[in-house]
This record gives sequence, C-alpha cells and structure tokens, in this order.
Amino acid sequence: MPNPPAIDQVSVVSPTPAARPRPPLGGEVGGHSPNWQAGQILNATVKAILSANQAILSIDGVDVHAETPAGLTLGQSLRLRVLDNDDPRPSLRILPRTDDDTTTPTALLRKSLPRQLPWRDTLGQLMQSLDGAGSPAETPLATNIQRLLDALPNAAQLATPAGAREAILASGGFLEAQLLRHSVSPRDLKLRLLLLAERIASPTRAKTADHAEPTVVSKAVEAALAGIETRQAQALQPDSPLLRVDIPLLTADGRFENIRLDVHRDTPSGETETKPIWRLLMHFDMRATGPLDVSLSIQGDTASASLWSERAATHARIERHLPLLEAGLRQAGFDIGALTASIGRPPRHAGENLADTTHNLLDIHI
Repeated sequence: MPNPPAIDQVSVVSPTPAARPRPPLGGEVGGHSPNWQAGQILNATVKAILSANQAILSIDGVDVHAETPAGLTLGQSLRLRVLDNDDPRPSLRILPRTDDDTTTPTALLRKSLPRQLPWRDTLGQLMQSLDGAGSPAETPLATNIQRLLDALPNAAQLATPAGAREAILASGGFLEAQLLRHSVSPRDLKLRLLLLAERIASPTRAKTADHAEPTVVSKAVEAALAGIETRQAQALQPDSPLLRVDIPLLTADGRFENIRLDVHRDTPSGETETKPIWRLLMHFDMRATGPLDVSLSIQGDTASASLWSERAATHARIERHLPLLEAGLRQAGFDIGALTASIGRPPRHAGENLADTTHNLLDIHI
C-alpha cells in the first residue's frame, strides 16, 4: 500500500484508483477538471470517513481522497483554500467557518478598519524585514516578500492605459471575482499577501533558514490585507462608488506611495434625457507633492477637471501644466468644459468619497 500523502495534501480520485495513476492537477477526472488556482476558496462536504486521518471530500462535484486532521464528521461542510504548491496533488488548507452575521459588508468593515495601516508603513516594514535575510534563493519567506514587492507597479507603468488597467485589476479588490473566472494575475496583491500569510503559518517554516522576522512580517501582512478588505467592504455599502481601489506603487527613489481611486456614475436629477456624468476621483499624498486631489468629470464628449493641492509650490506647478492637460484631453477626443486648480482641500461634496481617512466613516473637527 503506498504511503498516504502528507497532511492537507489532496489527490483527485481517478475512476479506477487501484489500476490507474493519480492524474495531475487539472486533469480530467470522471468528466471534471478542477482547474484550481492558488488562493482559490472552495466549498467541500465530507462524503466518507476512511480512517482517523483520511476522508473522501466532495469539492464542486469532484471526489477527492484527502489526508485530513482528525475529528471530521460525515456530511460536515468545509471551506478550503488552494495553496501555492508545485506538487501535482494540490494542497488545501481548511479555513474556519464564520457565521452569516459576521460576513456582512458592515461587519467586515468594523473588523478590518481598525487593523489597516498606510501602504507606505506596511510595505516599508516588509522591505525592512529583508535586511539581513541573506540570499532570497535560500530563504522562502524572504523570497515571497521579494515577489510581492516586485509585483508592485511603478509610475512609468501607471502612465500608460494598459499599465494602469493592469495595476487596478491587480490591486487586490477583484481577487475573488477573478478566481471565479479562473483569470487571476500572478501579480494580484491580495493573492501575494495570502500566499505570504500561508508561508508564515506553514508548520515547515521553522525548518527553513529564513531570517526575516515572522512576527513583524505577519503584522504587516495582516494590516495590508485589512486595508484591501476595508476597500472591498466600503464598495459594498449603499451609495458607494462603482469602483474603489488603492494602488500602492514603488517610486523611482525606492519609496512606497499610494494612489486612491473612486469612480462614480451620476444621473442629473429631473433630466431623464441628460447623459450621465462619470466622475473619476483620485487622491495622492506623495512626499514630493503633499496631498493632491483630482476630480475628472466626463459627460458625453465633454470633460472637466478640478485639482486641489495644499502646497503652494505644487499648486503653481499644476497651473503651469494645465495647458498640457487640456491638450491631452483634446487629443483623446474630448471637448473641454472647465479646468481649474485650487489651493486647499476639495469641497466636501466633491471629495467625501476619496480614500482620505477623514472622509471615510468619521469626520471629526476639534
């Protein structure tokens, strides 16, 4: 009898398991092709108990023979996450079940909001954890951290339409939807964070030569995931924007910055035949420029833009470049409505949905 797979290793049951070798991940089994991807969440039911540590699980209509923890019961429902694994037999981790009343957008927001930190802090902590970690090729934890940092977009990428689109889709907020379509980018930020969290929690990690401090890394990962989950929960709130994402980026001088992006679709009241107004709201807080808010509105073929900056030097620079913005919009085929640059913060009605923390949930003035 062959040795059973290690704990949490799952092998797909073939039609005649005694006579045929186990098929590789994604191979046809009984008319089904799992096509599972790392990070994907699966629902399973315990179909049969074979022994104290082996069971048959039914996952999306596919029966799998799994080496499992003791204590499973017949008919039990499980949530599983597909791990990053080179073994042809996929490794699945059992996730804790949560009650329905804790999975609402409001409950998720209450849970994630106090745990988040600015991207420059979490990414900076991950970068610092690499100091003294030795050769990344010899340290799996450091390798996963470096892969996450390498997947971040830079300013040059965001300056192109294709690059900006890729950065938005890989910002982490669309991971679950992309998993359903089996189209997850390996650069997806939430996926890379989840894989890093799995590496930290791996029982084999203690046997590696990693020098990156797991406590520091785990806290940074937890805060980063909380930030993405906060944006996802906010996007599900009533009257939320159509799109709300944070895009962390690596600047040319090696610093981490963040761009916050909201997209709204407004229908002018009482004017049923008037074309809707699309509003793109962006919030920047770069060290070089200070806080900067941009509102770009498009109605039909007409585009208007308003920019607010808190620093006089940044404001003067924006005013000098307004003709360049106008030329770019005209080249894109738009008529120009109004282009304005102002000092200070945007009016509340224009900036309340930006990711600036004073415009989310709380607005306290003393």
